[in-house]
Amino acid sequence: EYEVDELRTFVGNKKNESWIMYALNKATKRVIAFEVGRRTKENLKKITDILLSVNPKTIFTDKLLIYPLLLPKDLHKFKKRMTNHIERKNLHLRQQIRRLQRKTICFSKSEKMLRSSVSLFFSTQQ
Repeated sequence: EYEVDELRTFVGNKKNESWIMYALNKATKRVIAFEVGRRTKENLKKITDILLSVNPKTIFTDKLLIYPLLLPKDLHKFKKRMTNHIERKNLHLRQQIRRLQRKTICFSKSEKMLRSSVSLFFSTQQ
């Protein structure tokens, strides 16, 4: 079973919105795949393709309208409280990586640096 979610942040200034989208194994709490960039169907498809390649039993998401287009109906579920682990990981990300906090003077100056810091965080959590 896996959970998929997105986390909003910005790069450079508040007008330049960026998203951290990732998939989490529900049992091991490990991040399977992540993408940094705009929240588009193409970027989410990169994550769902990797996720579908590991033959999941169930994939839990929020009610974002893009997910039913990308995931098979028999695997995709969006029940209430089934994304608790990934939501907790979002909170942990915001606490540990200062540039992701909502009200801060720290920010990523480039998407490359944001991707690098998130990659480093996920690799140390494994």
